[in-house]
Amino acid sequence: MFFTQLYEGLRIALSAVRANKLRSILTTLGIVIGIVAVTLMGVVTSGLDQSFQKQLDTLGGDVFFVQKWPWGPVD
Repeated sequence: MFFTQLYEGLRIALSAVRANKLRSILTTLGIVIGIVAVTLMGVVTSGLDQSFQKQLDTLGGDVFFVQKWPWGPVD
């Protein structure tokens, strides 16, 4: 029963893909472009993080200090 329905569904899907070739190609192209864009954004973000870290490392560990609160007592 299950395999019959699966086979029938796949047959209908493949016939729809064959009937609408341009739509199928454009949909596939859109999915590929989306995946590539997301992957590239991850790579660019990682590269920027590494570059920023290297630039901060050239300053040394005791030169650059950031703190949210002031060092001394607040008047």
